[in-house]
Amino acid sequence: MLKSLYNKLKPIFSKYLKDENSVFTTTTLRDNILKTLNSNNFALISANSSKKKLKNIGIDPRRLIVSGGPLFFEDYLVLNPNIKNEQLQTIKKKCDRLINQIKSQTWEEKDLIFIYEKGNFTDKIILDKINNLSELIGKQIRVLELKSWKDLS
Repeated sequence: MLKSLYNKLKPIFSKYLKDENSVFTTTTLRDNILKTLNSNNFALISANSSKKKLKNIGIDPRRLIVSGGPLFFEDYLVLNPNIKNEQLQTIKKKCDRLINQIKSQTWEEKDLIFIYEKGNFTDKIILDKINNLSELIGKQIRVLELKSWKDLS
């Protein structure tokens, strides 16, 4: 009878009560990000909302590079094949500025870490082209996968 009751209540508890292990994982995740993004390293993220989450855990916003979408303008056509030519030209300028900002850094004594959310489509596009960016800066880009940005809250 207890086993039957347990099986009926387990879904309710798992939905409304946080598992103690997830709290430990969140703390470990925050500590890992804070340690990784020391004063020399930069993080590449795809959205301003992610920047806010990282600022809230104590990351210096000057160490965050926000792409606001894919890094390379061709990838915008993957997101929306119906983009007008004028819009594509604006996007190309934005991407060029972003790439130049990244390339202008001296990467000998610091790392670029791409922090991405596992199920995010834009992040997947960036991740697929991360080797192209590595070639541009002459250094391997480290990656850090998050299940969800909510894990930092």
